[in-house]
Amino acid sequence: MSYLIKILCFFVLQSAMSADYDHHSFSQFKVPKRQQSVIVSSEGYYPEVITAFAGEEIELFVTSTEKKSCLSIEGIDFHVLAEPGKVNSKKVTVSSEGRYRIHCPGMSLQASLVVLGKRVDRTQPRSPASAVDRDVWRPREY
Repeated sequence: MSYLIKILCFFVLQSAMSADYDHHSFSQFKVPKRQQSVIVSSEGYYPEVITAFAGEEIELFVTSTEKKSCLSIEGIDFHVLAEPGKVNSKKVTVSSEGRYRIHCPGMSLQASLVVLGKRVDRTQPRSPASAVDRDVWRPREY
């Protein structure tokens, strides 16, 4: 009897916990969005390389581990203060691809923002690799 009650409680809790979240829903954005956390320490920026696609809206969440610092992206009007125990955020959209230097003026810390070309349109169906007939070596049958 207690086993049956445990199973019943498990299913009731499971259904109650999953009732608020729809696992099959998704959000469609007009502009692709990317969120990235950056930690500034005495050793440098973590991560050292941030990758995004051209045209994406990038939101950077910046914090510091030891002392006040900053994060600036060279060639783009972007500057965020990094403070210990506090997370500051700012959004930027980079439209042209390339490698942008991330630094803090007056400090030797450096990182990179790599912006790749626009995403490839995946609306056309892809054929499976097995559909292509290739000249493949096969062992002889004895």
